[in-house]
Amino acid sequence: MLAAKLADPGRDASPAAEVAAQDTAAEGRAENGQRGTRFRVEQELIVLALAVVLFLAFAVGLPGFLTAGNLTNLVRNVSVLGILGVGMIVVIIGRGIDLSMVSNMAISIGWAAKVMAVGATTVVGLCYGLGFALAVGVVNPRDEQTAQQGDI
Repeated sequence: MLAAKLADPGRDASPAAEVAAQDTAAEGRAENGQRGTRFRVEQELIVLALAVVLFLAFAVGLPGFLTAGNLTNLVRNVSVLGILGVGMIVVIIGRGIDLSMVSNMAISIGWAAKVMAVGATTVVGLCYGLGFALAVGVVNPRDEQTAQQGDI
């Protein structure tokens, strides 16, 4: 403030004037789509950074983490979520935003696993899970009027 007053004696360098000047500059940046910081951290960048940090920590801390078998198991386990994500993208793009797909999948898998745990074959368990998922899909009506009322 003192340097500003010495450089331009006619300029009002009061604290209120400085705050007003900063607010005006911030409003100008906001109108142009810029924020007040030089480096903006996006949510996606934070998630990616955490995933990389966890991957590196597990690679260092667990002896068998970077083996081919373990990495194959990781990819297999995550592929279910990837397939479900693609299905949800199709639903969201089609404006039929219905996030109950996740609960339907979880209950169907849980029921199939429970049926197999009590002695049924894998095929019978998968048929029970698929049947439940289809039944929920048939019972869950999604006509245009319901979709417009229930979706945001």
